[in-house]
Amino acid sequence: ARWMVTSDDPDVKLAFARQVGDEAKHYRLVVERLRELGFDARGFNPLAKGYGPLFQYLATLRTTVERVAAGQFTREAIAVVKNRQFIEFCERAGDKGTATLYRDIIEPDERYHHELGRSLLLRFATTAEAQEEARRAAARTLSLAEELQTAALKTAGVHHAPGC
Repeated sequence: ARWMVTSDDPDVKLAFARQVGDEAKHYRLVVERLRELGFDARGFNPLAKGYGPLFQYLATLRTTVERVAAGQFTREAIAVVKNRQFIEFCERAGDKGTATLYRDIIEPDERYHHELGRSLLLRFATTAEAQEEARRAAARTLSLAEELQTAALKTAGVHHAPGC
């Protein structure tokens, strides 16, 4: 959402707006699913411990190419893979409702965000310099995501977390 106000291109603004709206929808759907499973998330504050390292990194990005490469293209590709793993886990655990939510609504949105990022990169990363900028942003995003996944496994034993 922060990037929408500092991006000049209308297509980029619309792509970010679409993603922000979809992510808000996903949050509401997950909260509702948790309620159905007996957990009241209304008192849960996802920002109680502050923003994480990946968010902090993404907030430093200044160019359209960096933002699209790190956020829409790379981060959303990670979300697609992690969500597929989570869907399989839910199905094996017998949680068809959560698997259906992720398979039918969330994962297709994440895939769409990734494809939006891909199309924007094809449009904006047209020089060697811009392509290197995109590679650096994508690599740092992958590195941070791996660190976060390793930390989640070590501290909480979580290895089948969704990507969104």
